[in-house]
Amino acid sequence: MVTPPRKRRRRRFLQFTVRSLLVFVLLVSIGMSWLGVKLERARRQREAVRVIERAGGWVVYEDKDGYQFDETCGEPLAPKWARDFFYHVVQASVGADFGDEEMSHLKALPNLTDLCLNGTRITDAGLEHLQRL
Repeated sequence: MVTPPRKRRRRRFLQFTVRSLLVFVLLVSIGMSWLGVKLERARRQREAVRVIERAGGWVVYEDKDGYQFDETCGEPLAPKWARDFFYHVVQASVGADFGDEEMSHLKALPNLTDLCLNGTRITDAGLEHLQRL
């Protein structure tokens, strides 16, 4: 008499419980929300720098170690696409085309320490945007 072959049990290597899956999703969502906040800050800073440069001004960046640079004096440590993510604007000088509407973009520069407003057409209403800096 021939014995029937034994059924081989399939091993499931990637078997998760619902609890471990929920913990994994929670950790990934926390990481993605942190990244989203950082990217939004970088986008707002990039827009503020564009407004300043369109008005004939310039900015100085600083990294977390205190190294400062601008476009004219040296090569940054990060490429241009990642500059707003890794560096913060600490100094800005604006040109004569800078007015009250453009002042609202300075809210996106929380680390701004020096601001040169020579020859601009800014009124008291525009200076109200600087209260939180």
